[in-house]
Amino acid sequence: MPDPNQETLGPSSRAIEPILDDITKQQVAILLHCSESTVARLSKRADFPRPYKIGGRVYYSEKEVRAWHADQKAKRLMPS
Repeated sequence: MPDPNQETLGPSSRAIEPILDDITKQQVAILLHCSESTVARLSKRADFPRPYKIGGRVYYSEKEVRAWHADQKAKRLMPS
């Protein structure tokens, strides 16, 4: 029996997995333990993940934000 929570394109297509990577500025702030205004300021930096719009709403890629955060921690640990 097919999973009722998965969408399909048609009777012969495979199930479409939902995209769970999109997070809001508020969620980025929670993830990074900072304010939303700090996220807005970070978004202006060339090395911070670029936000994108879906249906008029602004999102960030959680994978990209987590990778950026890990990179910042790695840079901190490298000797100058």
